[in-house]
Amino acid sequence: GLGGFMPTVRLPPALPRKTVANPTPQANSQENPPNPTPPQDDAAAKQTKQVQGIIQYLFDKAEHGSSFETYSEWAFDNLPPPLVNDILAQPDPVAVLMGLAPQIASQKQWFTQLIDDLRQLVNSANAAGNPNGSDVSRQPTGVNRNANPQREGGGADYASDDDRIGSDG
Repeated sequence: GLGGFMPTVRLPPALPRKTVANPTPQANSQENPPNPTPPQDDAAAKQTKQVQGIIQYLFDKAEHGSSFETYSEWAFDNLPPPLVNDILAQPDPVAVLMGLAPQIASQKQWFTQLIDDLRQLVNSANAAGNPNGSDVSRQPTGVNRNANPQREGGGADYASDDDRIGSDG
């Protein structure tokens, strides 16, 4: 199964995801409630769909012989940094992607190179002291992150991102 494939990206860290002692098991109840999934599962499902869409897009490019460097840069520029970090934090990112979109197996080499290239982009961004990918360079007005704590759901996100990576069970 997919296990906990990146469910943490949008969740506040305070929410315990795996509650063992759950007095009302929603999944097993016989009558179908109108909303059987709690909101965070819904977000995880949405995210999985989003990731599958991204993989399919990249797969199409791979099939047409596009350069993986082009699309590692595209992914780096267009995907949310926590999502990129989560993918790169997997022991075998391409296997995870193939789990979500089995059709990419025929382009496994292309995806492997893309992930490697993406990792280098992220590493050099981190080395340059820019943990948020290329966000800052795309803000021509020179906005200081700290000046607007509301951006991207609050300033606390920057501090907690590193703590959450790879801590999923």
